Amino acid sequence: MFLTKPIQALLNPYVLRLQRSSEVARFDGIILADTQDSALFRSAVPAALQLIKDLDSRRYRRLQRYIKWIVNCPLPYGGGQYNYSTRTCRLDCEKTANEPDPEYAAAATASTLVHEATHGVLRARAIGYSGQLRSRVERCCVREQNRFLARLSSSRPDIVEFLHREFSESHWHRYWTATHIQSFFDLVRRLRRV
Repeated sequence: MFLTKPIQALLNPYVLRLQRSSEVARFDGIILADTQDSALFRSAVPAALQLIKDLDSRRYRRLQRYIKWIVNCPLPYGGGQYNYSTRTCRLDCEKTANEPDPEYAAAATASTLVHEATHGVLRARAIGYSGQLRSRVERCCVREQNRFLARLSSSRPDIVEFLHREFSESHWHRYWTATHIQSFFDLVRRLRRV
């Protein structure tokens, strides 16, 4: 984790204020905030939410229950991150020279949102993210995103084939083992590339 829980709790009011100042849209009560002014975020997230809503009402209700904010911001390792105390899903939608296919971007974003909402469900059930449980937690979240993708496979098997991933601990190793200072420097390196 990038911040310890006490520090994160102290920062939550300021983070929420920043999110409020970056609000760009709402979708069925979910607030979208873009701190990076990304056209990709502003198009892919509403399309992803609509895709989940159309294909998988159960996972969409879960998302509505556990995600109040979807925020585009830089993350040390890209992808997504969930904060239970603020019901925030942070996404890292980098600015790219050539935008991806809109259907692919929506499906990839939807897959990430389903994954992060699953973190919310597990946290609500008092399943923490300890060293002993983190592998099982991520395995469960990956399984849920793949179940969502299975619903998309009849209409877009090409996209599903590209996005489907089996869980592998090696994918999470850097996130799990990095110190706070290493995560900070990894974030700085990512920001310098942009």
